[in-house]
Amino acid sequence: QTCALPISPLDEAPAIVLGFHAADAALIVRAMIGAAAADGTIDTGENRRILAWLGNAGGTPADFAYMREQMAHPAQAEELARGVSSRETATEIYAAALLATEAATSGSRAFLRQLAGALDLDPQFIAGLHASWGDPPP
Repeated sequence: QTCALPISPLDEAPAIVLGFHAADAALIVRAMIGAAAADGTIDTGENRRILAWLGNAGGTPADFAYMREQMAHPAQAEELARGVSSRETATEIYAAALLATEAATSGSRAFLRQLAGALDLDPQFIAGLHASWGDPPP
């Protein structure tokens, strides 16, 4: 099953449309949580963005339970990258992690740098994505 969900900061026009397979949804949630937890805590704004994404994606009670479980054991960047099977999914995972954190802390920026490297994403793409969303570079 393929789903499409526009994501953008602050409910603006979509910067990227996540055309993900349902199987990738768990990986996206894990990336959002890993990035948000990278500074040692998931703040209210990060939690709200993750919950909103999961709700907009049609999350079920089981999906929300999975999210809570993952919050107790956030994934590392390298672990997430091992689950990625395509360049498109790599881009979606990175964008979701950025959406969750807005690169607001040094911990989240470090996680995003590690994730971009582990996913072998083009540095110009990363810089452009951050600039287009008004977020600091990783």
